[in-house]
Amino acid sequence: MAVNFDEFGYPIEDKWYDNFVLGAVLGTVIPVAVLLGLIFKETPESQQLDLGQMLGYAWEMTKSKGFSHYFVSALLPNMFLFMFFYTKDLWKSCRGFVVCTLLFFALYAYRAFV
Repeated sequence: MAVNFDEFGYPIEDKWYDNFVLGAVLGTVIPVAVLLGLIFKETPESQQLDLGQMLGYAWEMTKSKGFSHYFVSALLPNMFLFMFFYTKDLWKSCRGFVVCTLLFFALYAYRAFV
């Protein structure tokens, strides 16, 4: 196992929670949960749906003009968690958050413009 060193020559301990997969999973699950919660709370017709129908309803709602407010609100926790991981020098987890956020933006742009 290779030992990493900082800029002063001191060994850096590897943190088990500094990995890309953790950042990617958190960066995917949290916005989807927040988005579904916002849609469930704000739209009365979605309150009679189960989870599978709710996902379909959310997918169809991406075509509406008001969806961008939900989308940005759902990505706010990603930004705060990214800054938290950034201040703790957990770079690999930060990369997972950035990749998932960019994938969400690409999915939104694809759904909105195509």
